Amino acid sequence: MTRHIIDHHAARTGSRTLNFLRIARQESDRGLHPATRTLHSRPVSRDEAAPVVRFTRIERGHQT
Repeated sequence: MTRHIIDHHAARTGSRTLNFLRIARQESDRGLHPATRTLHSRPVSRDEAAPVVRFTRIERGHQT
């Protein structure tokens, strides 16, 4: 008995991969994507300890 026509996998041509690589090469020629450039140029917040302070305060039982 043979498989149903839907169960046969079509041969992949790799067109999605080729298109992705084409776009990636174009972007690399022009540099970074504008959205990526914006994210990289944003100032970095150095207030990373604030959540830890809040969590430890809650852990100790202080709810303010």
